[in-house]
Amino acid sequence: MTDRLANINDPVERIIIKALLGTDGLIWTHESESSALTSGLDFRVVLSTGLPIYVECARAYTPRKIEQLGRASPLIYCQDLAAARIVGLGLQAIDLMHQGAG
Repeated sequence: MTDRLANINDPVERIIIKALLGTDGLIWTHESESSALTSGLDFRVVLSTGLPIYVECARAYTPRKIEQLGRASPLIYCQDLAAARIVGLGLQAIDLMHQGAG
């Protein structure tokens, strides 16, 4: 668990990583592992259906975010810690639903 979390300082990204570490069926990549695979966004999460979902995190809005949001689709943008907690819970719920369907 700590290996994938060790070099991440952004608190919003850390919440998403902790949530993803609690899943079994989601394959995910953080930007620090492969910026090309994540399209320069923070996360690429692959569902059991093979569909990739991209996640971009921010503590606050910046004009650069507009450019980033056009890089990939579907994309979830979570701004602030509360949003990250909700998105993290949603990703864990998706994981549980797909485990039950398999």
